[in-house]
Amino acid sequence: MPLHPILQEIVNQTKAANLPPQSEESLQKTRGAYARLRLLAGDPPVMAKIVNRLISSSQGSIAIRLYYPIEKEIFPVLVYFHPGGFVKGDIDCHDTICRDIANLAECVVVSVNYRLAPEYKFPSPIEDGYTALKYLKEHADDLQIDKNRIAIGGENSGGNIAAVLTHFVKEKGDLHFVLQVLIYPQTDYTFQSPSHKEFAKGFLLEEESLHWYADQYIPKGVDRKTPYLSPLWATDFTFLPPALIITAEYDPLRDEAEAYADKLKQAGIKVILHRYKEVTHGFFQMGGILNIAAQAMEEVAESLKLAFRSKRAPYKGAA
Repeated sequence: MPLHPILQEIVNQTKAANLPPQSEESLQKTRGAYARLRLLAGDPPVMAKIVNRLISSSQGSIAIRLYYPIEKEIFPVLVYFHPGGFVKGDIDCHDTICRDIANLAECVVVSVNYRLAPEYKFPSPIEDGYTALKYLKEHADDLQIDKNRIAIGGENSGGNIAAVLTHFVKEKGDLHFVLQVLIYPQTDYTFQSPSHKEFAKGFLLEEESLHWYADQYIPKGVDRKTPYLSPLWATDFTFLPPALIITAEYDPLRDEAEAYADKLKQAGIKVILHRYKEVTHGFFQMGGILNIAAQAMEEVAESLKLAFRSKRAPYKGAA
């Protein structure tokens, strides 16, 4: 299908701006420009309560933000990781998205402000994610969350963290998730899938930018097929949580995300894979201008509600 008219106009404007390659932009400018994109998500809805916490870790402090949709004694919870190629973004950039999910899914959304590259390279964000999960489990009563009804999710790099943590937690055997919500997740840093070539240029997320982000995040000498870096290369997909995986038709990450869904299905994991037509990478963040983004948000919320109502046995350790 042709690109959505609104996205086509954004693509046209981007081309006309003749911006320099990502590798020639300063880190400060890259992060500042990304922060302004939060306006595309629309007006932030009112929440019953928002709680900010600082978690101590071996590397310093990690900020988390909890969004409560209503007044209630205990809630199911979605632990959510923002996108940004591991280089940009924070809990403020994704504030409206988390508010929307919390209100629609009637759950607490916990947004994790993981450390960014190049200051903090792999595996720092993965470590931060696990630290946040342990904190939530240990403080579940205080935070009014049900530690037996935890979902995990994220977009792009955030989807990478969420996917990696499902494997990591399975091996640890100390937590379990009722659902993983992966929105155009980055699952393979070898960049070998056909969509990387098909949509390499001219569809908002440039292949050149992806390689630059990867160079910031991945330490020299690390194998790109390391499963905790590229979860598509994991060897065991059994006993992972059911998944909702959303991809975009015009996205270089499309095929690797869909290949990840196939690996889960082959292992007997229940997966809903939905490729949204007419859209590019990043469309989920554009609910203020794209009706199709609102549809995707509704799908996420309904999938969470269903998962929170179901019962799933905890992990039994590594399979």
